[in-house]
Amino acid sequence: MKIVPVCCLLALLPLAGCASFHPVTASPLEVGQKYRTNMIAYTQRMQNASASEEERGWILYERAGLFLTLGMLDYARSDYRTIIYLPRGSVSRQLQAHAFQESAWANILAGSWIDAAQMLDSSQELGLANARSHFIRAVLSYYTGRRGRALEEIGKYRSMAPEDRKGVMWGCLAAASASSDAIKDSCTMPPEADTAEAAALNGGKALPTALDVFAGKVSPDGLLKAIEEATPEPQDNVRRAELLSEAYYYLGKYYELREKPDEALSCFRLSAAQNVFDSAEHGLAVLELRLHGDTIVRDAD
Repeated sequence: MKIVPVCCLLALLPLAGCASFHPVTASPLEVGQKYRTNMIAYTQRMQNASASEEERGWILYERAGLFLTLGMLDYARSDYRTIIYLPRGSVSRQLQAHAFQESAWANILAGSWIDAAQMLDSSQELGLANARSHFIRAVLSYYTGRRGRALEEIGKYRSMAPEDRKGVMWGCLAAASASSDAIKDSCTMPPEADTAEAAALNGGKALPTALDVFAGKVSPDGLLKAIEEATPEPQDNVRRAELLSEAYYYLGKYYELREKPDEALSCFRLSAAQNVFDSAEHGLAVLELRLHGDTIVRDAD
């Protein structure tokens, strides 16, 4: 099987149209050999006749996660479906509940909202109620126009995972999208979620984030310049790509709220072009391009 991640193609997309800011980029990250090696290993383990259904199910679950990371959504959903439709009792409820949950995320990234909701409900029926389920439901609620529900779910996520900056970012985005009067309060990075900025200092100060753009504390150009100065290439290219992938996705939503579709689309392209495959923002940026009909999705050969 030849692996051709959808997102690798996005680096070739034109990045023009950024009228309101000057783009900063990193050298696109490559799909490492470890991904291909792991894919082969998972397939070989699946062929082990001595493995129990439970063991084979977890191998499928891990392989689906790798497909998901590579943007190969159809392959990921196929593996999750295989687990879901195994006879009850042949594998644990825990495995099937997690397969339902991750299938929900894969369906969100594919823009299949009804399927995603059904998968989430099924995981909950099997007793799975964790922080990730609240995050997934928050994202689904946001993309289906239920901004109040998105705020509620992301609040639950943040209470369970206060150290995760992703929750803070989404709290800000949901508040801004709901025209909340508390945007400045919602768009402030608390100390417990500040580890990512602390890892890359600029003149002794923590790096700004898209939160600061939403709160009016820094301009989009100021944010991008700060990231560029704090992550000199080539030694900090991976770190720069990670920060830019995150920043450009939320800047895309920032411009979208301000009815600047050209700038928003350029930001989503730039977020995806960094090739940070294992980040939520990368997958969501590709989703935005799908929703805008901006790229032809290729299946893996």
